[in-house]
Amino acid sequence: MSTSLLVTKMQEVSKKDKIFAIPVSKVDQKVNEESIDVILIGPQIRYMEKRIKEKMAVKHIPVGVIPMEDYGRMDGAKVLEYAYSLMNKAEESVLLYNLIGILCVLDKFKFVGDQSL
Repeated sequence: MSTSLLVTKMQEVSKKDKIFAIPVSKVDQKVNEESIDVILIGPQIRYMEKRIKEKMAVKHIPVGVIPMEDYGRMDGAKVLEYAYSLMNKAEESVLLYNLIGILCVLDKFKFVGDQSL
């Protein structure tokens, strides 16, 4: 019940974002059906964070636990801000990962080229 209320508060703050709550048992299905930018976990299921993060890492979907204080206050603006910060961090990590991947490929080609001389 309180998660639905928090979602409503978040929707009031941002009309442009699609925000919804689902049971943890439906996360995999939802991720396969829709483009998901971030997953926020209610503090009451904090113990599942590691497992969900591991599953979502392959898809580069950031996962975070909603801070208890913001959840308790039903502070939709703060929780939305937290979601955006997780997305920004994930974008930076993916960019860094892609750059490292490109650098490795370039180094590999250079190494192969050096050997052929």
